[in-house]
Amino acid sequence: MSEKWVCPACGAKKPMVKEIDDKSRPPIITGSGMRPMYHKKMQCGNCGHEWVPEEF
Repeated sequence: MSEKWVCPACGAKKPMVKEIDDKSRPPIITGSGMRPMYHKKMQCGNCGHEWVPEEF
């Protein structure tokens, strides 16, 4: 399993770790009639830690 799916703070793994939109950064793509596309970040459901994996 990729390191992307392992929480660096507590070591939790999928399914406790999920990928979410990073709305703290500007959207990658916006357009009329389309939902904005955001960068992604990871969030741990065990400890609440959020991080951006290196491969993004």
